Amino acid sequence: ELALYLGIPMALACLVGSRLSTHVSEDAMLLVFAAMALVASVMMLLPKRDAAHEETLEDVRFSRALAVLIGAGIGSLSGIIGQGGAFLYVPAMLYILSIPTRITIGSALAVGILSAGAVLLGRLGTEQIPWLEAGLVVVGVIIGSQVGTALSQRTPRVFLRRALAVVILGTAVKIAMSVAP
Repeated sequence: ELALYLGIPMALACLVGSRLSTHVSEDAMLLVFAAMALVASVMMLLPKRDAAHEETLEDVRFSRALAVLIGAGIGSLSGIIGQGGAFLYVPAMLYILSIPTRITIGSALAVGILSAGAVLLGRLGTEQIPWLEAGLVVVGVIIGSQVGTALSQRTPRVFLRRALAVVILGTAVKIAMSVAP
């Protein structure tokens, strides 16, 4: 249910944003990406009180209207920058919708498939995909996701959030520095 209320509006907005991306300068795209990554990393570094016990999917409650708004907002920006938006919708799920960490991580895959698929469809018509480089990244992601899945089950939740925050923050700084005059 969470993946649908967040993922479908996000996918639709990603599709629209990716089609409109040809009208946005490269520097503007990089600045939007850096700003989104900065917001995400700050959110991920905020303290989050985890439940004393592992919550199950049946325990999860969230605002459907807020999930739709978050999906549409993040999706439109993600479509413009050509990225599925996981670095921002994961913290939004954790801190705004108050979804438990492990359920967020599991739901993020479904949302990511929807949003990344929509960005791909939008970008196909605009000829903005470097196929060789994209293929190499996909191979790396497939291998890395298998390793990450195995490691995440043995890693404390707070470490997972902080490690992701550091990676996202580093990315934001690097991108911002590449655009700065």
